[in-house]
Parts: sequence; C-alpha cells; structure tokens
Amino acid sequence: MMYPRLKLARNLLTDDGVIFISIDDTEVANLRKILDEIFGENNFIASITRNTNSSKNQSLFVSVSHDYCLIYARDISVLSTKHAENKWSVPKNNIEEYKRKIEELKNLGLSNEQITEELKQLTKYPRFIDFVNYWYVDERGVYRKDNLGGVKNGNMTPIINPLTGKEDPVPPGGFRYSPEKLNELIKKNRIHFHTDGSLPTIKRYLDENLTQRPKSIMSDDQRPDNALLKEFNTPFDNPKQLAFMKRILSVGDKDSIILDFFSGSATTAHAVMQLNAEDGGNRKFIMVQLPEKTDEKSEAYKAGYKNICEIGKERIRRAGEKIVQETGKTDLDIGFKVFKLDSSNIDGF
Repeated sequence: MMYPRLKLARNLLTDDGVIFISIDDTEVANLRKILDEIFGENNFIASITRNTNSSKNQSLFVSVSHDYCLIYARDISVLSTKHAENKWSVPKNNIEEYKRKIEELKNLGLSNEQITEELKQLTKYPRFIDFVNYWYVDERGVYRKDNLGGVKNGNMTPIINPLTGKEDPVPPGGFRYSPEKLNELIKKNRIHFHTDGSLPTIKRYLDENLTQRPKSIMSDDQRPDNALLKEFNTPFDNPKQLAFMKRILSVGDKDSIILDFFSGSATTAHAVMQLNAEDGGNRKFIMVQLPEKTDEKSEAYKAGYKNICEIGKERIRRAGEKIVQETGKTDLDIGFKVFKLDSSNIDGF
C-alpha cells in the first residue's frame, strides 16, 4: 500500500520539497526501508519522536505513548543550498502555556526564588522540555543563565559582584566582553550574580529567544485538539495535533503547496489556514482522503457523518470561520473546492 503512494509523492515534490510521514512502531522499520529505496538514504533528514500523551495500556509489557515522523528531502543538496543562510526555525513548543504558568506563579505572590523552584519542577514534564534552564525571573521576564566566557585571550579584568561587594572569579580564557560592555550589562541588570563564588553569567531572556531549531523529540498537549473537534462537532479518533502540524509546516516557504494524501480530519488544512492568518502567508493545501465509511456505533456516525471525508470538509469550514472570527481578518482565503474521483472506463479501475 505504501510503496506506490510514496513513489508518486516523490515525483510530485519540487526539488527543494520535503515529505513528513507519521507512523507508529508497527511499520516504522518497513517504512524506513521503502523511503531509503525511493528517496535515497542520503536524503534522510531526521526521525522525530512524538509524545502522543496517550498510552496503549492493552500491551502486556510496555505502555507505548509515542509515534514517529520521518522526514526526507526530495534532493538534500538543493535543500541544503537553499537553507545555508536560512536554517530551519520553529517556535518553541507550548510557549504560551509556559508563560501563563509563570504569570500564575507570580499572582500567587511567590518570590523569584520560589518561582525558580516551581519552574524546575514544571520543566520535568515532556511538553515543557524546551524551557529547561529558563527558570529564573526578574522584572524583565524569565531567562536562562549563559556563559560569559568561552573565549581565548578574552578580557581578564574582574568585575565586582553587587551581592557580595567582592570581585568575582574570571572565566578561563577571560570574559567575552570588554570592561565597558560588562559595566553596561551590569547597569541594565543583564548579569546574573551568585553568592557562592560561582562565575557570573549573562541572562538570556525567553522573549528574545522564542524560536529554535526543530528538535527530534516533540511533545504537545492533545487536549486542545479534542476540545476543538468537540466544539466543531466533528468527532475523530486520534487526530493529528494542530500545534505539531503548524510547527512542521512553518519550516517551508510561505507560498508552499502542501499535499496530505491521508488527510483524516483535515488537521493539515486547518494548520495551513492558521499559519497564513498568523504570518500573512499564501500557502495552499490539497487534502486527499478515501471516503472510508464511519462505524455505525461511532460518535461521528451518530453526528451525521457517513464517511471520513465529510468530517474533514466540515472541519475546514468551521476552522476557517473560527480563524476569521478570532483574527478579524475578513480578507483571509478560507475557501476550498471539493473534487471526487470519477469511475474509469479502463478495466480494473
């Protein structure tokens, strides 16, 4: 089943195109072999392990709570040249939720030190892994500590620690900044000092580092997706996470054509419209889905959806309306056309 579809998918890709394929443990090994044959081993980019926040507890031995997303380029040399000065960059995972948690802690009247301890615990959860070390808070916001040294033949002039009134140790090789620049950073409260004799560090604020290179381990909260499908009255089991789809699609050009030939509930179409609304892009989507009948006992069937295609179409309609309502951008292109595969006059088709 997979081979002919992937062969066709490769032929449809532009030279700088990329394919993302979600798969679970059952077929991931076979899929890698097929992709290596069709795309070539050298065009393999990465395998993302995605925490699904759900467990298959029917297993006797291991509770599986992840799947994979394999990434291959149509031509890695073309893609590498294109992004030599423009590396892939995506927003940090769950950044708005993390910032909300910080505000909640502040509203509880906790001290900065107490907030730091709470954040250290919070970042133990997989969905907040991108914020490990972003534990410290001052009047400017949340930050992580970074090295002031890491150079050779740097500035060897000690600086006075305002907390102890004494000179702090100088990093091996010296400070990376001149005495004048360090004094400027100190006046702006951009240096984190310690009272235990540790080296001073520079503050790297989260609001100044909102994006990152995509990581090979990703985790998103699936509850918002379930709530969204409930709001749309489009029941669907195990939908792809909207946040995940937006993240991987954001690495492409803003005028890309995105094809999803197992579109399911049309999360990809929703993600394309949402991204266009957020960054002014002009991405287009093509969703392909067999009219697979819904189980008569399923919530989708009870809601009036006789096949999966009907669920996807309704979600696209409602998602578009919701995006326009929330953004106030009435000029957004949220329209779409529906085509059905006709019968063929060729024997066997």
